[in-house]
Amino acid sequence: MINNKKKSFILFLFLFIQGTFLNAMESKKEISKKEIIEKYKKFNNISKDKKARKFIKNNFLVLASNFYSINKKEIKKNFSKKKVDDILNGSYKFYRKLVIDKNEKLIVIGDLHGYMSNLYEILKYLEYKKIIDKNGKIDKDFKIIFLGDLTDREWFGLDIWITLMMLKILNPESLYILAGNHESVSQAQSSKYGFFRKELIKKNYTRKQFRDNVKGTFKDQLFKCLPIACYVKFNYVKFKKDKKIIKKGLLAHGGFKIIKEKKDNWKFDNEFINKFDKLRDDRTILISEYSDSENPYQWSGIIYKEGLFKVGKKNPVKYERKRGKQYRIWYEKAAEMLAAKGLSFFLSGHEHGGPAVDAKTECGILLKKFIDKNFDIGQVISYQYKKYQYAGFIEVEIKNDKINFKKVCVPEEEETEKLKEERQKQIKRRNRLKEIAKYFSNLKEKVSGFFKKTGKDWKLEVKREEQIEIKINKKERHLEIPRIK
Repeated sequence: MINNKKKSFILFLFLFIQGTFLNAMESKKEISKKEIIEKYKKFNNISKDKKARKFIKNNFLVLASNFYSINKKEIKKNFSKKKVDDILNGSYKFYRKLVIDKNEKLIVIGDLHGYMSNLYEILKYLEYKKIIDKNGKIDKDFKIIFLGDLTDREWFGLDIWITLMMLKILNPESLYILAGNHESVSQAQSSKYGFFRKELIKKNYTRKQFRDNVKGTFKDQLFKCLPIACYVKFNYVKFKKDKKIIKKGLLAHGGFKIIKEKKDNWKFDNEFINKFDKLRDDRTILISEYSDSENPYQWSGIIYKEGLFKVGKKNPVKYERKRGKQYRIWYEKAAEMLAAKGLSFFLSGHEHGGPAVDAKTECGILLKKFIDKNFDIGQVISYQYKKYQYAGFIEVEIKNDKINFKKVCVPEEEETEKLKEERQKQIKRRNRLKEIAKYFSNLKEKVSGFFKKTGKDWKLEVKREEQIEIKINKKERHLEIPRIK
């Protein structure tokens, strides 16, 4: 006979083994590439397949874990375990190098700020051009890099993260994401922008889900595995008077590190680029000296409009906020500093608040050329910020011994009829939702005043685009929403 103590011990042992086994199964859980391709097709469209969105939202942690593992593997290739730990616990940020072969092209996409509709338009255009196929696979002759600021301003930042994570898992060596200033905890939990509170908690997860899992995933994994700047080296060598000329440039969300030597004499600190040049091409990552708040590559800015922020043409302007001390630099001065260190171009986003680009332009892409220095500097804002008609990006390639930059506003004239139709539908839908919001707000005000007097239980809900549901003492009634002319 087995006594009670033995019974308790056996039961405890069984539950312990079962729990350990289940935990192990959960930790091994992964979404297969086949499943990601299937969901990517359904998820990446304007109307959003509800089942696909629910599946992805429920599997967000697994998707994020796969994305984090890909980035972590690359960091591990370049460093000892201690330095890897230093990067992944947030003690240091890191730079990356991207080598572009002679026949390859680079696509640079700037700030998106939660505008999933604009990312969708860009991806559909790339699909139309056969740069990305319907299964999310990027053509072998292209590399795509995002300059950060994926979230805030519009409330589809999670959708953008999910789409880009799926693309990264499917194309680990063709798609890259840099950290913008909004890929930081200080901005994500700020009351002004509020990606954490206004989008994740209000729109997607319960407070408990967010607190237990989602917040830690962004804070401890996603934000920490993104590089702060990218040194681009074209694998193309030209000889001029027996001197080797290598085409190279810099990409960052904001600005770059500067040092003051004398009065009115500033220079770009290119120490990390010099280090990269001394290393083999397979060394793709270097540790930086920065933590979150003091990082110029995420927080500084390049200014293109005279008089904006009182930026002088000779001296950068220092500004202090909660986020740290940084500089705003006049674009000609920035080009001068970077060209002096042998770079051929610099592309960034970030400073779209004061109109850097003329209001008449179709999209937020600005390119300035300095022929005498053979240097290009540009700004890439990829979403429809206030005055821009379209989303946009920049295509970079080597052509006729020169680096060529093509500004692409999406959709272009040569786009497909289908994309035009979808865009028109989207515009109509946006306008309709504005109509509904206005009508609903006025109705709620009137109804609220009436039911306060009667003391009845009531609730208003938008049931469909054409109908509002009113519940009075749990009885349902429906109102048709009129078309507002």
